[in-house]
Amino acid sequence: MRRVARVCVLLGAAVAVACQAAGGARPRGGDDPEPAATTPEPPAATAPAVTPARDAAAPAAVDADVPGPRPDAPAAAADRAVPRDVAAAADLPALPATAGCAGIALCDDFEAQTVGGAPAGIWKTSVSNGTLIVDRTRAFSGQNAVMATVDPRSGARSFLRLTKPYLPLATNNMYGRMMFWVNAIPTSRVHWFNVWASGKLATGQTANYAIGGLDTGILLNYFPGDCWRNSVPFPAGRWACFQWQFDGSPGADGAPKDEMRAWIDGKLIGTVVRTGAGCENIPGKSEWFAPTFDDLLIGWQYAAGNQIQMWMDDVAVDTKPIPCVARP
Repeated sequence: MRRVARVCVLLGAAVAVACQAAGGARPRGGDDPEPAATTPEPPAATAPAVTPARDAAAPAAVDADVPGPRPDAPAAAADRAVPRDVAAAADLPALPATAGCAGIALCDDFEAQTVGGAPAGIWKTSVSNGTLIVDRTRAFSGQNAVMATVDPRSGARSFLRLTKPYLPLATNNMYGRMMFWVNAIPTSRVHWFNVWASGKLATGQTANYAIGGLDTGILLNYFPGDCWRNSVPFPAGRWACFQWQFDGSPGADGAPKDEMRAWIDGKLIGTVVRTGAGCENIPGKSEWFAPTFDDLLIGWQYAAGNQIQMWMDDVAVDTKPIPCVARP
């Protein structure tokens, strides 16, 4: 018996994910964020070489659509190792396949989506020089998954997009998960992106948390400044579980935590708490100030040397950790 896509809205003291236009967390400046008219873009590579300040006056508006490639300057060898704080953080447990979407605030296994059509329901899409369709060639669970293709051309992208009324989450602490299969990583050097969450700081400046890859490895990123932290090799040619946490919720001192974490197959592979390893466009290190996350892109952007083919299944977003799904 085919499963149907489950899109749950959980309301309560612990989890308050609002699915009406007025819902969600308020930004630090106190004004409700407006949905972006176009797909969010990161700052251009020529962004001003200044460190963003949480309480500074808002800078001039920057076009914030699709990500820009990181310059080719290689990271130091020490920064290509697994981050030192990985061993101290918790891995995530496995979850039985039958519970892939159970109890999750926003989750889609695409079984109720139309094969051959664009993903719908909670999803918008952002596609350029690529395709994004519901497909039955590969599926992690059930029969359907979303297939993204990205051509090796400038600005190419194929993204699922989640925004209002589903975002921002009430706590501004976003956990995500997707099961994915990628044919290969780019054969020529390019900085690609798989998860891109954006929003406004209290100053009005756009900020972005992102996870993607460079060369053969996974890369955690923050914009403005193109700040980064290297991680482990990117999995290709097999189904893998990709999980993330973008945490802008208040800490014990009342200030946002400004934390990012990434897991592959339930194993923590990258952590940033306030600062990463360095920045390309800002001298030294910059704080990764978390915005109010109200726009989320999931998929693939940028290819070089070969076409990227990516399948995504059991995609989920919540305010609590989301375990991987065991293969049926």
